[in-house]
Amino acid sequence: MIKCDECLAIGMCHGVDDEITQCEVSPDLLDLKESSCFKEAQYFPNLNELYVKFHGGVVGLYTDVKSNVIDDWKLADSSGSFFSKNIRNVYSYRKVD
Repeated sequence: MIKCDECLAIGMCHGVDDEITQCEVSPDLLDLKESSCFKEAQYFPNLNELYVKFHGGVVGLYTDVKSNVIDDWKLADSSGSFFSKNIRNVYSYRKVD
């Protein structure tokens, strides 16, 4: 699979065979408060997909995450607590290789 250099998505940049010149899915790199739970997160509003990179390097994909949840997450006092309560065990998850 091809890994896009501009985002955490793997195999998401459509229409490119072996070389990615530009990310075609427009990720939103979330500006969240620092957390011991995760390192960074990117949201794809057109797909309702959330990619979370954890401190250990694992990237997880959460599907069907609505934009209002992301908006609330950005405003949360604790990013980690919000993630644990409202995303981690609420939405479908799969580890991305």
